[in-house]
This record gives sequence, C-alpha cells and structure tokens, in this order.
Amino acid sequence: MKFAIGQSMPRVEDADLLRGRGRYSDDVSVADCAYAFVLRSPHAHARIRSLRADAARLMPGVLTVLSGADVAADGLGPIPCLIPMKNSDGSDRSDTPRPILAIDRVRHVGDPVALVVAQTLVQAKDAAEAIECDYEALPATVDAFEAAKMGAPQVWDHAKGNQCFDWASGDAAAVDAAMSSASHITRATILNNRVVVASMEPRSAIASFDAGNERSTLYTPSQGAHILLDQLAGMVLKIPKEKLRIVTGQVGGSFGMKLFLYPEQALVLWASRRLRCGVRWTGERTESFLSDIHGRDNHSYAELALDGQGHMLGLRVTTHANLGAYLSNYGPFIPTYGTVMLAGQYKTAAIHVRVKGMFTNTVPVDAYRGAGRPEAIYLIERLVDIAAREIGLAPDEMRRRNFVPASAMPFKTAFGDVYDSGDFAGLMRQCMTSADWNTIGRRRQLAAARGKLLGVGIGCYIERCGGGSPETSIVRINPQGSVTIISGSQDNGQGQLSTQVQIVADRLFAGG
Repeated sequence: MKFAIGQSMPRVEDADLLRGRGRYSDDVSVADCAYAFVLRSPHAHARIRSLRADAARLMPGVLTVLSGADVAADGLGPIPCLIPMKNSDGSDRSDTPRPILAIDRVRHVGDPVALVVAQTLVQAKDAAEAIECDYEALPATVDAFEAAKMGAPQVWDHAKGNQCFDWASGDAAAVDAAMSSASHITRATILNNRVVVASMEPRSAIASFDAGNERSTLYTPSQGAHILLDQLAGMVLKIPKEKLRIVTGQVGGSFGMKLFLYPEQALVLWASRRLRCGVRWTGERTESFLSDIHGRDNHSYAELALDGQGHMLGLRVTTHANLGAYLSNYGPFIPTYGTVMLAGQYKTAAIHVRVKGMFTNTVPVDAYRGAGRPEAIYLIERLVDIAAREIGLAPDEMRRRNFVPASAMPFKTAFGDVYDSGDFAGLMRQCMTSADWNTIGRRRQLAAARGKLLGVGIGCYIERCGGGSPETSIVRINPQGSVTIISGSQDNGQGQLSTQVQIVADRLFAGG
C-alpha cells in the first residue's frame, strides 16, 4: 500500500507553508478595520482611584476608549476558569472573577486597564498615553511559597492565605509506613522555574461585524475555536452562539499558550459590535511577556524512602504551585493532573502528593510545553540522582534497581495508572551504549586537560499524553472517485492533515 498507516510519505500540508501561502493573522484582511491598543497596569497590585480618558477620546482618529466602568455598564461577564476543583476536605476551590478590563483593582503588571480604538495603531498608542489613571499602590506577593506565609500580602480578600486550593492524591498512610521503615530518606527542595512564552507569531485578535445579521467573526490563532466560542458567546459577551463565528488558520507557535481565552479576544469583539466596524489587535513582543500565559513555577519539597539496598519504598511530595493573579481556563488542572508522572518508570509502592495552588501578583499560569508532566518528571529524576549520591550508588544502577521490570508488565502504579508494556532497563542500556557511557571517565580527563568541564547525566521518563475532547469527521466519496475529508480537528503543525489522509487511504483502499 502506497499510503498505508506506518509507511513514510511526504506531508501534504508543507507545500503551501514552504511557499509562503499559509494563512496567519497578518494575512487576514477585514474591510473598514480599526486598530486597538491595550493600556496595561505598571503596578503588580494597586487600587484604581480614577481613570480619566476625556482627552484621549478627543485625539485625532480615536473612535472609542473603553474602561472597566464600561465593562460593568454593559454587563459583560468575566473570563471563567473551567476546572471545578475540590480541596482535599471536599470544599470548593476559590475563584477569581477576571474582568476583561480591570474595574477597581489591578493584580499584576500588564493587567488590562483600558482599550483604545483608533483609525491607525499610532493614533491608538498616542491616545493611550493621554489616559490619566490614578493608582494607589498596594503590597504585592510574587512567590508561591512566600505567598503562603503568615502576613504575606493578599491577592484576593476572599482567598485567605492566598490559597486557591489544597489538593491531594495517593495513599498517605502507606507513605507514612514506608517512611517509618526506611533505612534512608532523601529530602530535597526542588524549584521548577517559571517560563515565559515567545511564539514566532504573537497573539492576535481581529473582529469583523456584519450589521445585516448582527453577526461577529473573530479571526484568532488558537488551539480550539470551539473552546473559545462557548466562553465568548455564552459567558462574556452573552450573545447567542449563532451570532458569533471563530476562525483559526495556521498558528505560528503555541504549545498550549494560545489554547485559552484572553481578554483581548473579547475586547475586540465587544468594541467591534459597539462601533459596528472591524477591530484588529496584535500583541507586541514586550507586551506578550506581560499578558501571555506563563508556565510552571512550582516550589516542591520531596521525601524519598529507601531500604538498605536502595529500593524505593515511598515518595511524599508537597508542591506550592504558582497560579498567578487570576485563574486561567485550566490553571488548577495543570499542577495536579501532571502529578501521576511522579511514579515515573519506577515500582515505588506508595506515593502521596499534596498540591497547594497559590495566588500571586503575577501573570496567570496555565499549560505550556507539557502541561504539568515535565515538572513531575524533573522532580522525580532529580530526586533519584540525589538519593543515588547519598547512598553511594551510580545513577544508572539506582535506576536499574528500581525500574519496573519488563516481566512485570502490565504494571499498575501507585496512582492506579497501568503501563501496558516497556523494557525500561533495556532502553537505558541502549542509550548508554550509544552515548559511549563507559568512556566518560577518559573523556572527562581529556576535557580537563583542555581546561574544560565535562558533565554527564541520565534522565528517564514515561509520558502520559493523548486524549482530548470528542470531534466529528465526515468522509465523502465523490462520484469521480476522489475522497473529501471534513474534520473539526485542528492542525497545529503536527501533521494532522497528512495523518488523516493516510488513515482514510489505508481504511478505504487497503487490499484494493
């Protein structure tokens, strides 16, 4: 079979991309389109005493200036968090009403304060400088671990101790027993630093308005138009879903960051419907650092119980996860969902993890480049290395003693996940052979002779991926013999178009 599943074939989507025929945000042209600029808070935490925009509204080319007062007057809803998390005691997590423009307080540097719409972007920027916003600066907290301490500045009055949730998973009693019987306990504080996204294509939002049927269209690079549609129509703008259409073309980098609803997407739609014209906004690079979702930012304390032969008996982890000032769409899900990866490739019988989601005066945190799993993998692999050094084992031997053996497959982890197959020790052995592991000592000496340091390390992981929301596909066989595939799934650069062509060709024509 020429196109059978598993066979190599040229990607069908690459020709347009390589020839510059892709359709990104800047390729979208909307008639009668104005330009939007967002005025952002320079403070991490402040009360807005007043906002005066009369002078800005009178400047050349300005069509409107909108503030939090206008958001409240028009009855627009806040950006929701879509994860209804429970605390370990069964109570609900705290929530954060996140208006698309700050109404009375700003809670992180970059928090949107006002929207200026003008005939040109330069006019919009000039007018934004004429807005007078009187701030009363308030104490701020930016570190998740420090935010939990007594006396730390409060991000939200209703979230005492800056805590959003206190979540737990695993068998605490079994871990306590493992700790009690252990010959050695390795303890470590492990930081997983915050990361900032810098996608090739900045976030953008372009709204058009059809006055004939009162219907808006939003062109925006995203990872799911359906996710945005439900929130924008039903929760924020409060219009019928049939009055809103969302279009996503090619996306120039995302890895999670463009999945979520952002204030700017709602702002351009709202302004477009008020002005009855098109409105365009594109984030600038510096602006993106203050507004795009950040990733990770965990402070973890881990304890690993070992017997006299270096076998892992139990693992206990407590993590303070920085959620930022507001809950993003999936914010609470990321530091909790990924904890199943703490089991790693190891046969540890007992694991217990506790995650405290903390509010800080920083940009919101959500899924980026792995969505919680890299954080867990990094933690367990660092802990295994530290334990190996403490008890005098080589890092590969430490892992070899604790890997789930191939003979134990299928294997159920302490969290209840089932590994159906795997030869982890065999894979590590192959990697070490390919890396000429046995020559590391000699290569270190040669490097030292040249005044260089040569380091080597092992990192092992098993990934939990796949899944997602259900989707519909339609396959039509045309009278001329061609086949048309209609699918709501979105290509984010991983070759879905080629994959679907290959699957359909295999299923329809195998053996034909």
